[in-house]
Amino acid sequence: MSINKLLVCESTRINEIKTRLLNQVTIFEHTYSMISSEFYTRYERGEMGDEIDFVEWASTVEMLAKLNKHYKKWRISWNKP
Repeated sequence: MSINKLLVCESTRINEIKTRLLNQVTIFEHTYSMISSEFYTRYERGEMGDEIDFVEWASTVEMLAKLNKHYKKWRISWNKP
């Protein structure tokens, strides 16, 4: 497999994961009528409690942030626009 095919596969994989995470975040935002940035700030302050939904939401926000950081570094290292 050529390097270009590998890059396309990795980009596709990252985008699929990002789509799934964004869908999960959207469900939480609609369920709790709150945007994720507001939720996460309040969660980090300990204002949201430790319900399983809130733990999952916080984890999803963190995974999305890490994925975005990883993808940005990956694109920069391969000079992809």
